[in-house]
Formats: sequence, C-alpha cells, structure tokens
Amino acid sequence: MTITIDLTKAAQVLIFGGLFLGSVLAFAWAFVGMVTP
Repeated sequence: MTITIDLTKAAQVLIFGGLFLGSVLAFAWAFVGMVTP
C-alpha cells in the first residue's frame, strides 16, 4: 500500500486554508480596531 500525495491538491488546500485564516484574522483585527477607541 503506497501513499501518494497530490501536490496540486495539497497546494490548493494550503492556499484555500491560508486565505480563509487570513480573512478571519483580518476581520477580527478590523473588528477589534473598530470597537476599541
């Protein structure tokens, strides 16, 4: 049983995860910056 890693799929998952995490962090940062004076 061999385990093969599809680099294209792995790259897409990493890019999607990075964009999602980045958008969440940016939203949280903007929300905190807006709430705090």
